[in-house]
Amino acid sequence: MRLIKCLCVGMCALIVGCPTTPPVEENPAAVLEGLWSVTPEDPGEVEGVEYTATFDGDGQLLELRGIGPDGGVAVLDTTDSTTEVDGDQVTINLPVLAGTRLFEGTLSADQNTIIGSVTEEINLGDLMLILPGGNLTFERIIENSCDDVTCDEGETCVEGNCVPVDPCDDVTCEDGESCVDGACVTDDPCADVTCEDGESCVDGECVAGDPCDGVTCEDGESCVDGECAASDPCDGVTCEDGESCVDGACVPDDPCDDVTCDDGETCVDGECVTDDPCDDVTCDDGESCVEGECVADEAEGCEALEGDAAAGEAFYADNGCAACHGDGADGGVVGPSLLDTTCATIFDKLSGNDTHVGGTVDGVTEQDAADLAAWLDSL
Repeated sequence: MRLIKCLCVGMCALIVGCPTTPPVEENPAAVLEGLWSVTPEDPGEVEGVEYTATFDGDGQLLELRGIGPDGGVAVLDTTDSTTEVDGDQVTINLPVLAGTRLFEGTLSADQNTIIGSVTEEINLGDLMLILPGGNLTFERIIENSCDDVTCDEGETCVEGNCVPVDPCDDVTCEDGESCVDGACVTDDPCADVTCEDGESCVDGECVAGDPCDGVTCEDGESCVDGECAASDPCDGVTCEDGESCVDGACVPDDPCDDVTCDDGETCVDGECVTDDPCDDVTCDDGESCVEGECVADEAEGCEALEGDAAAGEAFYADNGCAACHGDGADGGVVGPSLLDTTCATIFDKLSGNDTHVGGTVDGVTEQDAADLAAWLDSL
């Protein structure tokens, strides 16, 4: 119960708003849409708890969530809350608290931060939501579409796509120089010069005759328009069959370069092989892909037991589950709805195999879990 109290603490504190895009005249609160982190200035009893707030497309607060240091989670359903944005001022109210204003904050110029404070402590029944220090900072969490993208060497991710790295991105050259392949080179003074027939450009000037006459270059260089420039490293290189010259060295050709496979096949080492029919198939929990189709997994543990709904209802009442999850198990002030919870999840939470904010039930059995799941399915 103490953990629930502490998590609830911050969740009330989480009641804030933070903008992203310029306020829309018809609905200024829409700038709050998205996910925000919430940090108390003085966490006190909720030290180590991480808080988030979620706003919908109309800027209304959907959820306040707290995750404890041990992984415990508490969620406050705020779907009936109201959010107001007036200029750079943001306020949020919860109808369940009889319209009590919980938070006032000021929106930053870039609309990614709100700094404000909770105005008072709120008492909900027997749960005192201890507000941590009153002062809170909301910061917008901007999702990076490149988080799960891995690019090849020489590439970088831009908006979810791998693109070649420009070797000149971070190179600054002197006046009269330009970046080429990551190196600063002197600009060609003849680049914009057009000469008459029988003339060539030398140092930006048109002169008669071949500009390379009398020019001697170092090994690995050739004269171009009177200037010595690096030669193609593959000039004069002859490779064996199945090889190509790259930067002056012979390397094996990709055996799949000239191979075209049928639909449902992929080239591997120069050969077309049949694709795995399950590669792009995602199945629901409790299912597995077989030959490209999702099939139900064989029942195990409490899932294989027949539950007694009446016994499950008694178990729910006897163990005080309604205090957090509501009389109808459809969600309470601090506990989420259990209506879609599986038997296996119930057993893991109550037996201690998985984290449960409300604690464990001594002596709980898989049959108890099956009974409770049967009652939940009947609602």
